[in-house]
Amino acid sequence: MRFAFMNRHTKLPPCSVIPDTLDKVAVGNTAKLAYVKLLKCIIVQGIEDENGVYFMRYPIRELASDMSVSEMTVKRCLRDLENEGLIMRLREMPGRPTLIYVLLPEE
Repeated sequence: MRFAFMNRHTKLPPCSVIPDTLDKVAVGNTAKLAYVKLLKCIIVQGIEDENGVYFMRYPIRELASDMSVSEMTVKRCLRDLENEGLIMRLREMPGRPTLIYVLLPEE
């Protein structure tokens, strides 16, 4: 991989959104990275439910691969994010990925 210095003409590569309020949430950095991945995914390809709220299906195996961590780590991160109120998961049926709603922290 090549690297370059930045100047005023530099085009930034695709970036993820990180809410400033995420600094105040009591979860680990890996869980915060998972949240950022989920937030980016829902912004790009979220599915609208019957109430107009966006959700996604992001299989554990796929998220683990995208984050370069184990499936157990992803499960722990999702549990931590859910406990902090940053995501809500709804299980549809066995064998299908769980629906994930990403919630935004408020000031």
